[in-house]
Parts: sequence; C-alpha cells; structure tokens
Amino acid sequence: MRKFVLVVLLIAIMLFGSEEQRVFAFLATSSKKKLLTEHYILLTSLIQQILVRYFPYFMNYTELQELQHVEKLVTLQCVEGWTRKMLSEGIPLIDLIEKADPDDRVTNVIFKSTDGFTTTLTLDYIGERNIILADKLNGIELPPAQGFPFIVVAKDKWGYKWARWVEEIELSDDDKYRDYWEEFGY
Repeated sequence: MRKFVLVVLLIAIMLFGSEEQRVFAFLATSSKKKLLTEHYILLTSLIQQILVRYFPYFMNYTELQELQHVEKLVTLQCVEGWTRKMLSEGIPLIDLIEKADPDDRVTNVIFKSTDGFTTTLTLDYIGERNIILADKLNGIELPPAQGFPFIVVAKDKWGYKWARWVEEIELSDDDKYRDYWEEFGY
C-alpha cells in the first residue's frame, strides 16, 4: 500500500507540482537515509596490491566545495521509460580521483552510498565523458532526502547508475565487481 501511495504522490508531483518539486521528483525516496554528521568523501586506492583502506584520502564537504565546479546539461533516462533533462553542477570526478594519486592498475571506480547502494563505472568512461559528482541540479542544492551531499551524474547511463548520498569512492582493478543492480541481473 505504501508503494502505491508513493507512486501516486510522485505522479501528482510530476503533473501538478512546482518546478522545484518536479526537479526532484525523479529522486524521490520512501524512507529517510542516514547522513554523515560531517559530510565527506573517502577515496580508497590501489597501492602495492592492497586497497588503501588503511591510508585513505579524505576530503570534507567544505574542501570539496572549494574545488572547481562545472555545469553540464544532461538527460537522465529511467529504465521505466521516462526521461528528464537537467542542468547539473559539480566537481569533475577525474580531478577528484587524480588527487588520490591512483595506481596505474585502476580500471574501475566503485561508488558507495550511505544507504548501502553501490554502483561502478570504468575510469575510462569517467575521463572520456568528464563525469561529475554533482551537488546541485537545476541550480538547486541537493536536499538531504534527494541525495545530499552528492550524486554521480552518469551521463549516457541508465538512472540506476546515478549513485546518490555518495560517501565513498573506491578505485579498483576488479573487473568482476558486481554493483547493487548487477547482483539482480541488470
């Protein structure tokens, strides 16, 4: 019953809601997500065949805000068939990754969210498409219920690759890693 009510509410917002409500309707969630008291991004990397969980690279929210931000017009495509065009603003991921001084063997980037969700993108894809870690959509800062502090804007990928509530970015050479939805066959 709760899911039905949520779906009806989302449809009503998309049809009759304000511009701000429609911007975030595609990100709606049925439960509150835990947020970090101090918002930060943790980058882990490969060094001497060991994932650097013992010596990670941290940046807090304030430090991340001081990095160069870019804007990109992108289209989010849902597997359910709908699309939304939006202006995203955030940090070029490749710039952030380079700060962690990754090992040459890194091929994949795994994004981990505060709610346990994971998704992965190749390092080549991130660099070639200049993928960003967004903190604003259509000029509006992401509210906590919709993904604050960051969402991965995975241009040209289905919406399930757009991780939100990102708290950790793992740089990996594991080509067999299966993220949240891939575990279910997507």
